[in-house]
Amino acid sequence: MTPPALITAAPPTTSSSLAPITAAPPTTSSLAPITATPPTPPPNTPPNSNAQSVQFVSTPQSKRATTTRLATVYAQPVSIKQLELKELILSHLTGRVWEFQQDEIVRMIMPKLTEQQAGELNKAFDAAQFDTPTLPTFGSLEKSSYEPLVIHLNAALMAAKTIRHQLSFDRGADPYAQNLFFSVYDRETHDHILGAAPLKPDINLHNIRTRTKRPRGKFSASWGHPNSYNKRPMLQIEMAVEVGTKWTELLAQLGTYARASFCIGINHVQQKFCIFIFHAGGVAASALTHLVKGFKHLVRFFLAVLHWNTTEDAGIISDGIQYILPSPIGQTYSCFDNLELLHRRVDLCGRRTYVARVGLHTDGTNEQHGRQTTYFESSGVRPGWPVKEEEENNQPPLEDQTSTTILKRKKNTTSADSGSSKRRRVGDEDVHHESPLERKSARVSNYQAADAASKTLEEEAANRCSDERRKTPLAKYDQIIASSKCDKLPTEAVIKLSWLPKDSHEREGLALRDCTGQFGTPAFIYTLNPWSEFKRKYDGPILLDLRHLCATISADVGRSLEGCNTPYELARALLDCQLGWLNILQRDILHRDVSIGNLLLLETLVARSRFEPTLPSVYDALVDTTAYTKFNQAKTDLQATLERLGVGNNCSAIITDLDLCTRINQNSEGHSHLSGTTEFMSSPMLLSLESKQLYQQSIRDDIWAFFNVAVWAILHSKGPRGSSAFEAVWRDDIQQNYKTRDSAHIAIVKCWAALLVDEDGEPIGPADGSGVVYPQHESSLDELSPLLKVFLPILHAWHQKLPSQQSPMPVSLAANLQQQFIAIKHVRDFAEILERYRERLEPSRWQPHLLNPV
Repeated sequence: MTPPALITAAPPTTSSSLAPITAAPPTTSSLAPITATPPTPPPNTPPNSNAQSVQFVSTPQSKRATTTRLATVYAQPVSIKQLELKELILSHLTGRVWEFQQDEIVRMIMPKLTEQQAGELNKAFDAAQFDTPTLPTFGSLEKSSYEPLVIHLNAALMAAKTIRHQLSFDRGADPYAQNLFFSVYDRETHDHILGAAPLKPDINLHNIRTRTKRPRGKFSASWGHPNSYNKRPMLQIEMAVEVGTKWTELLAQLGTYARASFCIGINHVQQKFCIFIFHAGGVAASALTHLVKGFKHLVRFFLAVLHWNTTEDAGIISDGIQYILPSPIGQTYSCFDNLELLHRRVDLCGRRTYVARVGLHTDGTNEQHGRQTTYFESSGVRPGWPVKEEEENNQPPLEDQTSTTILKRKKNTTSADSGSSKRRRVGDEDVHHESPLERKSARVSNYQAADAASKTLEEEAANRCSDERRKTPLAKYDQIIASSKCDKLPTEAVIKLSWLPKDSHEREGLALRDCTGQFGTPAFIYTLNPWSEFKRKYDGPILLDLRHLCATISADVGRSLEGCNTPYELARALLDCQLGWLNILQRDILHRDVSIGNLLLLETLVARSRFEPTLPSVYDALVDTTAYTKFNQAKTDLQATLERLGVGNNCSAIITDLDLCTRINQNSEGHSHLSGTTEFMSSPMLLSLESKQLYQQSIRDDIWAFFNVAVWAILHSKGPRGSSAFEAVWRDDIQQNYKTRDSAHIAIVKCWAALLVDEDGEPIGPADGSGVVYPQHESSLDELSPLLKVFLPILHAWHQKLPSQQSPMPVSLAANLQQQFIAIKHVRDFAEILERYRERLEPSRWQPHLLNPV
């Protein structure tokens, strides 16, 4: 088997091959739109209620330094024109369009078959080729080709359904997409993407679900779950089809629909089609194939889709309403209900990180959604994995099964999209919902089987599901990493779904497991990485960006620091997050992505272990006694300051998102692959990226990122805004680039330094951290926002204490001890600054008796 070919040829105008992407990045690269799956409304909440509105983690509008995804989302994206959006998509996909043969595309999304089944299928496909319907010759008018193309696509669908029925590959279960049909649309969809022009797909693929009739006449199409209060009949879009004459234009247009999904492009003049799968490696595109001469390839693709019996078969871990995941407790399954969307990152050519607040589902039916929960598993294994075909009455006992596990199966009786679920809004704008066939291209494995003695959700739902059962071999999860304190699942939790590189997919789970329960860190429950994307074996090197889908479940629910209501909340949150960062660092882990989206203010105070700095190793103490003495002194000072501030066991904020962390002993050499969010990365890091020089990311970069986050949170606070024009300029400057950001920081610091006077009332130098400010002088700051005015002296003093960005990091034998000293000294300095200005930060709330656990 040959590796996929990267398309690099010059773009032809009417060539039969897929044109490459060579567009330069546009100036609007920071205006990528956001798509969002709606959170599940709580019980008894009316459709238009704003009681549980979607809360997005607010955002810097720029790309991560890592080349695979954007770091954060922004709450209210600026509107972007369709042309600009297409240019943006082309810039993201430059050099990342991969061409596969048609059969390779099908193997990515279809279960493994035996040789006998494959032979029968090939005969059926050849027979379908003889019955290929003809197509008229289309002129240059695009719209005149819509109806004939729909007839042709539906004929291929019907042929695939016939083959599936004749060969009995359904294995006794109803397919998830059993009633698919294509229809001409060519008008704006009912819902749309925030910040983008309305989308108008030429042709849509719809799926008529149980108890839903195919509408007659005009209907409305939506990307998400159809609502039941629309005047017109509503159908959900499963797949978009775009018609045109230039493949590059088709790819750009489909990119506005896709966001990591399946799409079909058709050149009506050439009468050729191409299947596009948007994934973490860019775009996997099938070789251009004639609609008539290659009719069997179209049938083969639709048969693969029809072979999915559940959404999980398509690699979808959730339908936006529920998640069914294996539990580390007793090898059972856990079902979670989606309560609130917390965070979604934008990535036009890969999987996006998805964070939601979920509740443990305890009943087999989901009353609030008006549907019955379905509990059953995949019908096969991931591509490339062997399948042992055995008769049902010849299965080994459950306790004897290892790699091939047998699990009882119930027939699909779901009516998930029967029109009863409601469409949620953000403000007055509709949000874009991903269709069930979106999100993943590869055919994947599912869940570990339950132990025979365990009572699974399948057994609990037995009375609500069909009695028809079956047994099927399943592939296991790659790994489940659980906390040692995980003895039961919480009623509410936070689930994070992210696509991580193959060589680092275990990184976050292991780091969280080491730090769970520590002050300022998440209450980790477990993580798993079940699915590998494009798990194929090539003769040559692997060229695609292979990724694993990792699901991490933790118990803490928080919000962005921009939502801090008082100066005390923000100050305490910054302190707690830095203590959490220090706890992580003491376990030899460098975070490397301190940003506004990764520091979370908790909804309530939570009990954690009291912060206790760890002692250096004996080796470090013997090698550098001076650094050891300084470290011990900083440790003692920090503990004393925390005691005076009343920081005990109760934690108000946490630092999270460790998927980019690294072990400090593995970060000793400079490298070009840096991690972080550009708005918060240190200036030397961004300068090295700009000049393409090697750079060693270190503790110092995380320290500067905390200061950058603090300024961002203050200027973007949800609280009252000031009337000063300077504040608005600073708010824009910190989003532009590191040069304007640093200038804004200096200007903010000088606002306070300019007011400092000595005991005689004479102004002192701006670099001097001493001095006082007379109240009558401070009144000149009244035009600033209340939060910024309170924090000015804190930012000024903090800026004076930050480590130099120019001096090299220690590289001696005791470098680890010296770096640990830099870290604990920084946290100590910040705590002492808060103590010095506690009178400005609601002093009554810094009392120990209010913070100790009850």
